Order: sequence, then C-alpha cells, then structure tokens
Amino acid sequence: MRSRELATIATLLSLCCSGCHTYGGSRTTAIVGGGTLAVGGGLWIASRTIDSADTQADLKWAALGTASLGALIVIGGIVGMISLPTDDEAALQLARLLVNKAHLGNCTTVRDRAHEVEELDTGVYDRVMLTDDAVKHCLAQ
Repeated sequence: MRSRELATIATLLSLCCSGCHTYGGSRTTAIVGGGTLAVGGGLWIASRTIDSADTQADLKWAALGTASLGALIVIGGIVGMISLPTDDEAALQLARLLVNKAHLGNCTTVRDRAHEVEELDTGVYDRVMLTDDAVKHCLAQ
C-alpha cells in the first residue's frame, strides 16, 4: 500500500511540475527533478549506515519514493524541452495574436497580455509590439 501511495503522489507531482509553457521552464523542471533524484540517492546511502532495522526500512522507502519522484519530474522536464517552444518562439506567437487583436479593436486583451510578451522576450516586444500602430494605440489607452 505504501508504494502505491508514493507512486500516485509522485505521478501527480510530476504532472504538476511539468506544466511549464516553454522550453526554459521545462529545463528548470528537469534540473529540480535531478536534484530530487540526488536527494533520493542520499537517503538510500544514509539508510545503509543506520543500525535500527525499522529506521533503515523507513529510510529506504523514503529514498525510493524521493528518487522515483525525481525521475518522474526529470522525465516531465525532458518531454517539455522536446515538445514546447522556446521563450522567443512563444513570445512571437503571442505577439502575433495580440497584434491581430489590436487590429480588431480588442484593446483590453492587448493591454492585459502585452506584459507576457515582454517577460518572454523583450526583443520581440520591442520589434513586434511597439512598432505596430494599432498596438501602440491600445497600449496608450
């Protein structure tokens, strides 16, 4: 029962941690997963130095759970790095969408989401968003 609970928690956490929207976020997720995997290895080593059989068994279960969680997080990060756009690609896609919204007169959406483009890539924000007259009009309101 213990291993089933740990596996369920590990799966849920890896799905939450892999919810990144760009390559950069997925890379960070993979790094965090690697650290978690290393902690699991450290717990395993620590379990071998304990004299108490009960404590040793508990540490081994904790090590397996932590290492499994780390491995799942790493896998989620790797999948994200393979399949998600880079920050500048995501910024360009969003900028194009917001330019179209500005030309349709939907300035509220443009004002609300323009900061996302700037956070992803300031170059795209400067070259795409701030050079379009309709976007400038929306941002000035």
